[in-house]
Formats: sequence, structure tokens, C-alpha cells
Amino acid sequence: MGSRLGALGRPARSRPFQRRPELRTRCLAGTLGFLEDSLPSTLVSQDAFRHLRRRCTDLPGWLTKWIYFECRLSPETSRVDLVLEIDDIGRAIIAGEIPEARLPDRVWESPYWRQLREFCREWGCDDSPLSDTVHHLWLEFDLPRAGGDYCGQGPPVPGLFICFGETRPPVFSARRWLSMVRDALPRATGVDLPRTWNRALACCFDRLPDSAYVPYVGMMRQRPDAGIRLCITGLSDPEIVELVVELGWPGSGTALRDLLFELRDVRSDAPLPGVSMLHIDLRDRIAPAIGLEYSFSRKAQLGGRLCETRFLDHLIAQGLCSATQVDALGPWPGGMTIRLRHEQGFVLRRVNHIKLVYSPECPLQVKAYLCAGFGRLDCDEVTVEHHSPGEFFE
Repeated sequence: MGSRLGALGRPARSRPFQRRPELRTRCLAGTLGFLEDSLPSTLVSQDAFRHLRRRCTDLPGWLTKWIYFECRLSPETSRVDLVLEIDDIGRAIIAGEIPEARLPDRVWESPYWRQLREFCREWGCDDSPLSDTVHHLWLEFDLPRAGGDYCGQGPPVPGLFICFGETRPPVFSARRWLSMVRDALPRATGVDLPRTWNRALACCFDRLPDSAYVPYVGMMRQRPDAGIRLCITGLSDPEIVELVVELGWPGSGTALRDLLFELRDVRSDAPLPGVSMLHIDLRDRIAPAIGLEYSFSRKAQLGGRLCETRFLDHLIAQGLCSATQVDALGPWPGGMTIRLRHEQGFVLRRVNHIKLVYSPECPLQVKAYLCAGFGRLDCDEVTVEHHSPGEFFE
């Protein structure tokens, strides 16, 4: 079937879903096991990894090809969260279109998962607006906080992020994007946006400069204070300060400007020295905590190294993380081949980015995002060989 252009000027996916891989019953917890020996125990403790695998026992291994481990670089916590990309195959699994990868009946006891199933079914229909606007999803699973567990028992309730395309389309209208968000987010979450939230959304989109783009919009429904998360790219450091101040952010614009200038200076040798993505949460107004995402060079990691050493040394000097934690990031970039009985797969690992959570109410927090992308991992008999990631591209 030939490709067609979607409404946003990019190739749309073929519908209905027809490529049905031969899936076995391996669960995602088993897939995580391929990464256990590579994960630095300083960042992902055995206890945290055990909790991660427990969260994934109801999920089939082919639900995702991209996994992120969100690691907090703080001596006060060893908590790790899990983020999964949901592409066409994952969509079809959640929609119930692949019998070989059915989710257990107990998952559908959760109204959240039933709502997500209906969203994925509609996303897969050619005549639905979602077919042309939704590119993929991300699901974020929180591990328990110390002293409590807002995830509860039973099927895990993840946060949901909708991607409308990671690159800016040729024709971009903030008003059009706002309309897409207002349409898709309630369908995915089952939450009707209050009038005050809609007003805050419109205010934000109205104030975006021409260079800005919003590839991800989400909601962390498993958190009691959940609002709407906007992830915004294409903003210069001064534009970040101007935007959050205009939205009524309760922090000091001057202090934020000074922090961004300081970080840009220590990242002057990085391919992208400034903030690659701004994260803001909206309810009636902008929340105090904002996220400042700093990307890491992928090209350098193909050679098995991190080139952002000045940036990491600065975080250590400011007491935001320890040298032991930073040293643990170094061995993560790499790859391995998985030799199956009938074929060979591979896994690539990289440090995707560091996110600083900045709030006038709390100390600065640092999170590292360890990424793993992989191919077919659905066979029981495997041999694992480790490589430099660059070997896959020679």
C-alpha cells in the first residue's frame, strides 16, 4: 500500500494495522531483563529494578521499542520511573487488534486502561481526526514515593503524553495545535478540561513565539496534583524567561535568566548549548515547577563517550549530584546484539538528556534519562554480545 500525506504534511500510517509480527508471550518484565546487567546500580538499585519489573508483568514485550529510565541524581532518593514509547504496534496491542499479545483481563478493570483502549482504537481508524494528528504516545510509570505509593495496587496507571510529531511541520499554526490538544487530550484521558484550564492553554499558545513548537502534550493522571504538561521546543533562553513570566510564573525571572546564562556558558562546547525543551504544567495557571531539558550529543555516544563533561562537572560542583552518580552515566552508552534462534536483534543505549526541575519553592533537582532502543526480543534462547554502538553503523 503506498504512503499518503497526512493533514500535517507528513507521511501517514497505513490503516488498518496489517503487519502482524509473530509474537510470543514474553512480557515486558522479561524484556527489561536484557538490560539489567548494563544498568548502573548507582542509579538504578536492585530494589528499584525489581519494582520496575513488577510494574511490567501485565504488559507484553512488544508493546514498545524505546524505553527510558528516569533516574533522580539526588542523594535523598533512589527512585526510578519508567517511560515507554507506544508506536503503531503498541497502539494495536492496546486496542486489542493482536490476539497473540493480549493484555490480561485484570488490566481492563482500570477505567484508565479502558479509556486508553478506546483512544487507540479511534487513533487507528482512517476516518478519525486522530489518525492524521497523533504520531505516537509515551506512557510514564511512576515508582512508589518513599513512605507511600500513589500508584496503588492492581494495574499500573501511567501518565500519558501525546506526540503530534517530533519535528515542526511545514505549516504550523499555534491555533491549530491548540485545537488538536483540546480534542485529543480528553479523548485519551477521559478528563473534560475545565474552562479555566482551557483558558490557561489558550493563553500559553497565544504567547508562543513564531519559532516555538509543542511536540508533546500530556497528563500525569496517577499524580493527585496532575495538570496539563506542555513540552515546548524552539525557544531561546530569553524567550523561556519571557514566556513563563507572562504566564504568571511565581518565580523570579531574573534568577531564572541568570541560571540559564550560567548553564549555557558551561555547555558552550555542546552541540546544543541551550535548553532543548521546556516543560510547564498548567491548571488554572502555570505551576511553580518548570523543567529545563538539556540534550546530550548522540554522535559522541556512538563512540561510547559523553562529551558534556563540563556540564556534568558543574552539576557536581553545585552539589546537585555526586561524582559517583555522574561516573555511573559513562558506561551506559553502548550496544549489544541479541542472537536468537532464528534471527539477530540489537539494543542501543544512550544518555538522552538531563532535566533540571526548577521551582521557587524547592531546591533544584536533576534527573538523567537513560534510553534503550531495541528490535525483536521475543525468543527464549539468546546469546548476548556487547559492542560499541558505533559498530552498528560502520
